[in-house]
Amino acid sequence: MTDTPLAQIKVQELLREVRVDYARSRIVDAAVAAVTDILLSLPEKQVSGSLVSAFARDLGVADDKAQLKFVRPEGVETVGSYGTKTVAKPVQQVDLAVRLPKSCFHEKDYLNHRYHVKRALYLVVLKKALAKCAAISSIKWSTFCDDARKPVLLLFPAPDAKGATTKSIIRLLPTISSETFSVNKLGPTKNNVRSAVSPDGVAQHTPHYNSSILEDMSIESTASVLREALIGNEAMRDAVLLLKVWSRQRGIYDAADSLNGFLSTVLIAYLASPAGGKRINEYMTALQVFRLTMESIANGNVLEKGIFMQGAGLGSVGAETKKALQQAFKVVISGSQVWVNFASRMSKSAAAELKGEALRTLAAMKISNDEGFNASFMTKIDFAAKFDYHVRVKLSEDRPSPSPRFLDEDNFRLYEQQLESLLIRGLGDRAQLVRVVRRSCNSGWALKEGPLKLGKGDVWTGISLINLDAALRMADVGPSADNKEEAKKFRAFWGSRAELRRFKDGNISETAVWECEGWQRHLIIQWIIQHVLHRHLSLAPESLHIVSGQLDFALLEKGSDPTSTVSKLMEVIGNLSKRLRDIEDLPLKVVSVQPISPAFSHADVFPPQPHPLAEKTGSQKIPTEVPVYVDPLEIMLQLEGSGNWPEAPVAIKKTKAAFCLQIAQSLQKKYGVGCIAAEDAVDIIMEGYVFRLVLMYDKDPTRAMTSKDDEQLGTVSPAHDLLLRSSHSSLIQGLYGSHIAFGPSVRLAKRWIWSHFFSDALTDEVIELLVAYVFVHPYPHLPPTSRVTGFLRFLRLLINHEWALEPLVVDVNGDLTPNDYIKIMAKFDAARHGPQIVGAGPEDIRGPSMYISTSYDFGCKTWTHESPSQQVLKRLIAYAKSSANLLSELVKGNDDDRKWLSIFRTPVSGYDVLLELHPECLPHPNRVLFPPEGLGKSILSKSAPKLSPWMSPSILKMGIKAARDHIIIGLNPVEEFVQDLKAKYNDSCTIWYDPVGSSLMGLTLSNTAFSAKGKSAKRKRVENEQSIFNLDTFLMDVASIGEGLVKSIYLSPARRKDM
Repeated sequence: MTDTPLAQIKVQELLREVRVDYARSRIVDAAVAAVTDILLSLPEKQVSGSLVSAFARDLGVADDKAQLKFVRPEGVETVGSYGTKTVAKPVQQVDLAVRLPKSCFHEKDYLNHRYHVKRALYLVVLKKALAKCAAISSIKWSTFCDDARKPVLLLFPAPDAKGATTKSIIRLLPTISSETFSVNKLGPTKNNVRSAVSPDGVAQHTPHYNSSILEDMSIESTASVLREALIGNEAMRDAVLLLKVWSRQRGIYDAADSLNGFLSTVLIAYLASPAGGKRINEYMTALQVFRLTMESIANGNVLEKGIFMQGAGLGSVGAETKKALQQAFKVVISGSQVWVNFASRMSKSAAAELKGEALRTLAAMKISNDEGFNASFMTKIDFAAKFDYHVRVKLSEDRPSPSPRFLDEDNFRLYEQQLESLLIRGLGDRAQLVRVVRRSCNSGWALKEGPLKLGKGDVWTGISLINLDAALRMADVGPSADNKEEAKKFRAFWGSRAELRRFKDGNISETAVWECEGWQRHLIIQWIIQHVLHRHLSLAPESLHIVSGQLDFALLEKGSDPTSTVSKLMEVIGNLSKRLRDIEDLPLKVVSVQPISPAFSHADVFPPQPHPLAEKTGSQKIPTEVPVYVDPLEIMLQLEGSGNWPEAPVAIKKTKAAFCLQIAQSLQKKYGVGCIAAEDAVDIIMEGYVFRLVLMYDKDPTRAMTSKDDEQLGTVSPAHDLLLRSSHSSLIQGLYGSHIAFGPSVRLAKRWIWSHFFSDALTDEVIELLVAYVFVHPYPHLPPTSRVTGFLRFLRLLINHEWALEPLVVDVNGDLTPNDYIKIMAKFDAARHGPQIVGAGPEDIRGPSMYISTSYDFGCKTWTHESPSQQVLKRLIAYAKSSANLLSELVKGNDDDRKWLSIFRTPVSGYDVLLELHPECLPHPNRVLFPPEGLGKSILSKSAPKLSPWMSPSILKMGIKAARDHIIIGLNPVEEFVQDLKAKYNDSCTIWYDPVGSSLMGLTLSNTAFSAKGKSAKRKRVENEQSIFNLDTFLMDVASIGEGLVKSIYLSPARRKDM
């Protein structure tokens, strides 16, 4: 997203959406004027501390120290974004600084929260006075920057005489002059809360407490500096708006410990000031200023070195002052007062998060197409999709609170810091970021309740990983056993998990071990968190909700993940590849062996398991439960070049068959492996697996496409174009090599698609490309490193992509050039203005509804050229939205774990006909997630055939060699039934099914294809070239086609009327 005219147009359109028209702010201006008049006319009086008794008690202030001599404000001034004209919709807040007179305070009221109590008492008086203001409709309590010690008032302007309203809110901010207290006594090394002492009685510094007073002394003067910097520079003001939009989209703006609107403004003003090196000049555009700000955050100069704003003539901040502030706080953003730090609440994790977001934004801005702009400003990031692991700490209401609670900081903030510190230490270099979300204090609180009522509720933590090999290791190696002091610390932290281990190099070290099966490694993060928090915070497992393996149930078979055998599969395919290349009696040698089944790229939901009858014949014992059905694994072979290949398609096919036969004979003769040869392929039975070998000839005229720019399809479908499938498989296998989480994420995505009966609409390749996009085009996120997050982002991609307006370009290896993108967009535009897809309605968009382009297919001529239809895509998006919303809710801590199952449970009310299948006729009945229930009364039932997916004992007694003849290779009865139905009724009904995990199928019937009740079954009248069928006859025919497979047929209430 370079600073081009097009980019400027987009930015200006965005700014137009968020700018406030200050010329039309008469309602809020009138309210401000009315409030100011009332406040400046209030009489003096003595106010009793009993009005804030709960507040004073919670802060530990005695009654005699909580008395206030009320004097009207010295001044009321508009500060904040309204004063600098940088208010960004939808939040329209007008800050009014109400300056409290020095005479309201005693000289030492800066001690022990006395100032905070009198500040609150002053606001109580203002609230009572403003309750009678006609320009204000209501008043609510809130807090300043989620600080429980610093309440503020929110005023909601009333409608004007014509009934017009405003969305603006007026916030009253108490301030004091710099002469009220001695600034030097509020430095970061001073102790002003006398009860803040160490266990041995030494007074502790109270920098956060001190800064909370200093910021009230600095608000007005800093606001003056900001107005001076921004008021004459529209580009800088617009850059502030862009920065606010950016931070809101990333969930940073509202965080109690991160970058808010005020700090955003200070940051940009600082970069334009002499103290900031005048890096912003008057010739820059808003986008250039924004980019410079991102660079300043990303390179760490601003956050690590600190910001020290100084007004004109105040000079620079001394080195000792800077050092003292940087030692006391994680981040320093100082204002006009020497010791103030407006970023005193910013945590180290918030700064790290901010830096990471800036880095990713800069990377996104380098993208020349719309993706860069959308990722920077238009994409909303939520907690669930942002992090890889999510932790919710459930705190009971009766949990004892430390006493006193308020010292330098509120103790509930200290608890959050302790939690974060423990997780950071426990996870170490496994985690890139551990982010404990600070709890908000602004949910319906009233001052009379006292600050102890604030800070309640559960604590959420997000964890981002980056290197899964390191993050999911099974051991944390600590110090050597010889290092007694460090070893003692290690054991103190890890407790029972620590043990001494000797390594291959002879070293003996303390080690925390997390032994598990390979497929369980993604649970190690959860186990570490549970152990650390139980040991150090006494948190029981039921107090923790950790999102890691909740969706595993959808991928398990017999309690284990079938991918655990993939390592053996890769070893076997290596041996087979060597044997194929070593065949010497072929006219042309095998030069390339490429696995193309999804199992080889870890993208198969249920990769084939070693079959006991596919092993070598020997004395091994045959298990009692042996599956009948075996899924073959496809491998593409390529022979060395030759000019003797025939040109006719039929002759090419026969030549391939001859090669297949020769390969089968050679392998069987030399290695004794089982072989089954057919005209199109040869099946090799080897070491527990069945491999289907298929030959590829690159000049085959029947191929679906001959180049990525092809405009015409060939005579075969893309599913049978070996070179096309080979190109796709290579991309996916490479992707898994760089993103391990891709495997479980794409498996969950396929399982979800199938569970909701969309398997006929989206092929395996389409789902793999959609999930691949999530990993290779992650902006504004990092690539996901957990299966739950990867799956959630897949659902969000389905929902949020503008399928009608732009193609989805999946560039796995970064091969596409800017010129390629131009070609893709030209083809997309041509498709959207070209002829309708066959079967599309007059209102449907033109061209493929789901336009996906890849490096091997610019024009979407392969996987989604004809499917899904626009109606099916709408249905798919609706299902994705429902599942994504539920998944986000569960990630954020819904206590009902049964709802995780609901993500894969599809509603059955949307089908005209439901077909229940006999479970024993399914090839893998143990993969069925949900047995059918609550379907009502069937209109037709069939008894179960004498079939079983398991070998009978009588067959197994025959021995391995004889029983092997009873294996059924590559047959799925459900798929065959679907194909038979399509052959006869493809234009009359839509078939919805799950090929592996359901004993239900759904049919939606075309209203024009079925006659109403009473019409003759023999009537074959044709309207619009479509036959009309009798529903009764149709259902009997379906049962006949599915004889032995269909158990029961159910009709929807609406269709029952047609019977």
